[in-house]
Amino acid sequence: MKKISFVSLFAAALLAASAATAAAPTCALSDGAVAPMVDAMNALVLAGKFSDVTATLSKRMGGLPADLLTKLAEAYPKPFSTCTVLAHRVDQGGLAQDVVMFEGSASLFVYWVSGPLGGEVGPISFNMNSNFDAILALLH
Repeated sequence: MKKISFVSLFAAALLAASAATAAAPTCALSDGAVAPMVDAMNALVLAGKFSDVTATLSKRMGGLPADLLTKLAEAYPKPFSTCTVLAHRVDQGGLAQDVVMFEGSASLFVYWVSGPLGGEVGPISFNMNSNFDAILALLH
C-alpha cells in the first residue's frame, strides 16, 4: 500500500508540474498574464519566424503586406536565445500593453497592444525596433 501511495503522490506531483510548465508564458513574466495570442506571437518572434508573424497578424488585423517584416527578418536571420516581458500593463476595458525584449546576437524590442477583436483578445497594434527608447516612448 505504501508503494502505491508514494507512486500516486509522485505521479500527481509530476502532473501538476507538467501543467504549470505548459501554462508558463514563452517569455519570462514576473507578474500578470499575457494574452495567449500575444504569447503565440512572442514564440514566433523568438523562433525568428517573421513571415509567420506577418501572416498571423494579417489574418487578425486585416491585410498586412506580406513583406512587412522582411527587412527585420534580414536583420535578425537567426532565432533569439531568450525573451523577457519588460512591461505589462492592462487598462480598464481590457486594453493591454506589453514590451518584450528578445535577446540574441542583437536585441529586438517589441511593443504589443492587445484587446478584444473578433471575439478574441490579441494584438491590435504592434511595433518592433532595435532601439529600446523608441519602444519605451510608445508605452502609456
